[in-house]
Amino acid sequence: EFGEFRFDAEKLVLWRGAKNVSVPPKATAVLSILLSNHGELVERRALIDTVWQDTFVEDGNLSQAISLLRKTLGSSSIIQTAPRRGYRFT
Repeated sequence: EFGEFRFDAEKLVLWRGAKNVSVPPKATAVLSILLSNHGELVERRALIDTVWQDTFVEDGNLSQAISLLRKTLGSSSIIQTAPRRGYRFT
C-alpha cells in the first residue's frame, strides 16, 4: 500500500480505494518490479530485459510505461529518474 493506492502483486492489479485502476500489462509489470525494489535503483536494462523479455524494444517503451504510471499515480515524484541509469520508487 502507498498513499491511496494498493497493489496486489500476485494478481498484478492496482487499486485506488475500492476501485480497480486500469493499467496496461507492461506498465503493471514495471510497477511490480519497482515496488518489489522499493527505494532501490532499478536499472533501465534490467527493467527492459524482465518486462519485455524475448522481444526487441527501444528505451522509449520503458519511458512511455513510466510516464503512464506517473500520470496514473498522480505524482511525478513517486517514481524518481536516475538519468541514463534507471528508476526508483520512492
